[in-house]
Amino acid sequence: MKSNIIIAVLILSTVLFIACAKNQVEKPYNAAQLVAFDYSITNAPAMVKSNFGEINTKAAQVGRALFYDKMLSINNNISCGSCHIQSMGFSDNFAVSPGFNNQKTLFNSMPLVNLGAQNHFFWDGRSTNISKQVMMPIANHIEMGLENTNLLMAKLSASTMYVNLFSNAFADGKISSNNVAFALSNFVNSIVSYNTKYDKYLRNEALFSEIEMKGLELFTKKYNCQSCHGGENFNSQWGGITFANIGLSDKVDLSLASEGFYKTPNLRNVALTAPYMHDGSLRTLENVIDHYNFGVKGNEILDWRLEKGGLKIITSHEKKALIAFLNTLTDSEMRDNPKWSNPF
Repeated sequence: MKSNIIIAVLILSTVLFIACAKNQVEKPYNAAQLVAFDYSITNAPAMVKSNFGEINTKAAQVGRALFYDKMLSINNNISCGSCHIQSMGFSDNFAVSPGFNNQKTLFNSMPLVNLGAQNHFFWDGRSTNISKQVMMPIANHIEMGLENTNLLMAKLSASTMYVNLFSNAFADGKISSNNVAFALSNFVNSIVSYNTKYDKYLRNEALFSEIEMKGLELFTKKYNCQSCHGGENFNSQWGGITFANIGLSDKVDLSLASEGFYKTPNLRNVALTAPYMHDGSLRTLENVIDHYNFGVKGNEILDWRLEKGGLKIITSHEKKALIAFLNTLTDSEMRDNPKWSNPF
């Protein structure tokens, strides 16, 4: 009896896969526009590509379509780009994002920029491989819900657009999970930021205002923010990705995969990526500075660089200066570049 039930379930699943693939609506697209851009980053500094290596442009072109296609969710209701919006630094404006069925995700949407220079992904660092990371939200039961890889391949294979795109981009021409992962990872790794006002200041191409210079000094010296947000991507202390507990709560759930420690986020384009922290609990940059000034809660794993209760010494003028400096980390060229925009 039990085996008959299993067989019936498998048959029903197969029927649903085929029906779903056949009934999906072919998305209108401009084939020339999809392949119009070069995604190589050969002239970019090492900080944006040190781990991943060179971008495969043809694969990234396919990845761009996949990234913005709601077909990658179980009910065609949400895409990667739904939670990672270009104008918001490839994050979104929710504390935690709604998934395919409007259930709330566990964490705030992390911005996608300079991923090639990173070696841990997600707030809890549960993936160290970008090709695996890009597939995990698709399969997640809250985020996109396509847990069965066969269904994803069936949906894509029923699309003339994807048949043509994969045929042109890959030697084997196949719509496979490996090729999907390769395409998506090349696209997201092509999203780079290194032309902020701060970068131009370092290259002697721009001048800082007095208040921006004050903020830089406060960030790097007086308050030593770079002890956590160090390096060219403002997310590491000694060259690797750091994890810390910053006292958002006085209680820590050690049963969580993160054990209460969360990834130090990249501060590039931070002015675009509100709300902040892994739970999205701080709505503005002012709120973030206030947290470190007088909101740090003591707990058993509080980072050693932080003081219970906060610094209690940051003045209103210093807060404005710090925010002025953080605004220099906005990369309008990344934010507005059409090659990372929604092609549909």
